[in-house]
Amino acid sequence: MKKIVYRGPIFNVEEWKLPKTGTKFARVVGHDAVAVLPILDDGRIIIEKQYRHPLERYLYEIPAGHIDEGETPTAAARRELEEETGYYPKKLKRIFGIFEAPGSFTQFLHVFLAEDLVQKKISRETDEVITTIKISLEKAQNMILRNQICDAKTISSILYYSRFKSK
Repeated sequence: MKKIVYRGPIFNVEEWKLPKTGTKFARVVGHDAVAVLPILDDGRIIIEKQYRHPLERYLYEIPAGHIDEGETPTAAARRELEEETGYYPKKLKRIFGIFEAPGSFTQFLHVFLAEDLVQKKISRETDEVITTIKISLEKAQNMILRNQICDAKTISSILYYSRFKSK
């Protein structure tokens, strides 16, 4: 049995009771999302240094965001990449999907590889504090090793790409 204990614009919080034991637990129910690993023609990766209000700090991340009502994951990936970086991908391929926090959050993340990028206009949300950075794959890997990149979607995307880019 479930009861919504919080309803918000981005997610809801549900309280659940297990039928046999009556044990209570909560889960966060959110919209599915997309993340995009943008690769420039010279092989560099576009990442963002983004201020994350809940953490009160900056994180290095790849562009990402929620899938809007009625929007496909592919359309959301194109939109998020263009809004946050100003780049439009001529080639966009879904490379994998993950649950980021399956013990408490229902959100599924579709991860895309974006190539053959065309620079357009940035149109970020008003609450987004983002600086765009272009780095080599090797530098991104080193940032992961030094714990400078500590965002799960970014780490998994860079490591996935590093492992399978030649296939």
